Amino acid sequence: MVWVLVHQIHKAPIGDAFYFHEQARFIANGSGWFIAPLQYLGTHTVAQSAQHPPVWTLVLAFADVIGLKSYGSQLIGACFLGATAVFMTGLAAREIAGARVGLIAAALAAVYPNY
Repeated sequence: MVWVLVHQIHKAPIGDAFYFHEQARFIANGSGWFIAPLQYLGTHTVAQSAQHPPVWTLVLAFADVIGLKSYGSQLIGACFLGATAVFMTGLAAREIAGARVGLIAAALAAVYPNY
């Protein structure tokens, strides 16, 4: 969260972040359902796109609907969602195998880059 607030909060999205952010914005404002953002912004033509998985786009579209419209606010929301996932992983492991395993699982989930 600190890294996002210090280094990323005012940056424009690039690459996949741009794609997800813009596609979610289009869904939230009714411009189209899973359309290619670069083609739409460049030529104003609607082309369906399945280049990226849909669930994260829908999560970001929901965030846009509830008021988290900027890229920075969506990054902060993603931080909270990730922290919740780490917490729930620790709770699940604790329930299954005890407190020590719960802490280890939460720590691994926190530092694993693809989690």
